[in-house]
Amino acid sequence: MAKEGWRASNKREERPQMVRWLSRREKIAAFDHYLQKVARDEDGQGIEDESDKMIGLPKQPHKPNQLVQDIQQCHHSPGFQEDLKSYLNKLIPE
Repeated sequence: MAKEGWRASNKREERPQMVRWLSRREKIAAFDHYLQKVARDEDGQGIEDESDKMIGLPKQPHKPNQLVQDIQQCHHSPGFQEDLKSYLNKLIPE
């Protein structure tokens, strides 16, 4: 991994670049693991366990109080509203 990080750097002040590169690779690997787990879970149940907590989420949103339509447009996610409704409905106890 050190050689790959070195090759990805511009060879000046390489240590911070290598650390940043490695951190990004770990985040990508954790997200890939999460996506594979979600893909295997057809009914959407049981996807939250200790391994899913590797993905760090901010405590405060970067852009609070956005309209759903703005989120869909900015992130190119036309199904976001339906997915959000489905998720929120699962949180309501029966």
